[in-house]
Amino acid sequence: MQGIFRFLFVVCVALLPTLSLGGGGALIRNVEFVFKAGDYVRVTRLAGLTSKDLRFASKVDNVNGLLELAEMERRIDPIQMMRFSRSYASVANGDDMLLICLRNVKCHPDNFFQVLNTSRLHAEVVRRNPALGLVQAHHVVGALNENLMIRYFENSGWTRLEGQVGRAGFDGLFVKLEDGVIKDVLIVESKYNTSSLQSTNFGIQMSEDWTRRKLVELKLRFPSEDIYQKIEPFIEANAYRAVLWNLKVEKDALNISVSKIKSKGSTVDIANAAGTDVEGLSSPFTKSIMLNAPRNNFEVQVLKWYNDELTAITMRPSW
Repeated sequence: MQGIFRFLFVVCVALLPTLSLGGGGALIRNVEFVFKAGDYVRVTRLAGLTSKDLRFASKVDNVNGLLELAEMERRIDPIQMMRFSRSYASVANGDDMLLICLRNVKCHPDNFFQVLNTSRLHAEVVRRNPALGLVQAHHVVGALNENLMIRYFENSGWTRLEGQVGRAGFDGLFVKLEDGVIKDVLIVESKYNTSSLQSTNFGIQMSEDWTRRKLVELKLRFPSEDIYQKIEPFIEANAYRAVLWNLKVEKDALNISVSKIKSKGSTVDIANAAGTDVEGLSSPFTKSIMLNAPRNNFEVQVLKWYNDELTAITMRPSW
């Protein structure tokens, strides 16, 4: 029945001699594609709509209007239209986010909604790159978090070394140098949201056994780099620093926590150190940074790093 009413509406609009659009008259004939939300009507395709077209009706009306237009363009079927209507009407800015997806021909509303509902940062990521699926979005979020962690510790005076072997290894491997001599070693594992250290064949991530194994793999990958041989005595003597970095984006805040890790063998002991000086790792350190109200120059700098990483997602079309 809904489809019949929509068909009659389109036919009636097509028969009108003129239709006022933005205060000007335009002759419309053989109209096929119409966006209708409440009292707002615009003859267009999805690619021609902008957020301005969503100002004249409620979120629910906008969502339904967008989905009807998507069905006209054969992007979705009637069953999907009903399901997506409930889904997108249930989230904040659901009409705006749906439009972002539908304007990208590679974006499917099902996959987009799954990513959108995962976390606040996932929503920010998929807003900038609507074609990403959930697995891809996880990788992007992980890379963003890792890059933010690296910037943070480099800004604190640590020198970063390559710590990855394929997709495995140290998220962050840093040294402190004095006249070219290593004085301190820092290993960091970065996690997002509720992710935790994982069990492996060589013990839990960041454990003493796991760390030694990863150093062996790095030495095999970079046989001509003597820096890893120079790090080895620190690792063997368990005389290095180990830290867990965790990022959460909740409501209007960027929350960063840093935890010291102590290990013996294949086990780990994590001591939350947020709000304290973590063995002089960085200063100043702020746990919660308001996204729209940084309180000092340090917070301004961290938010700049964060926004730079988000911008990079927009510039990179695929992952």
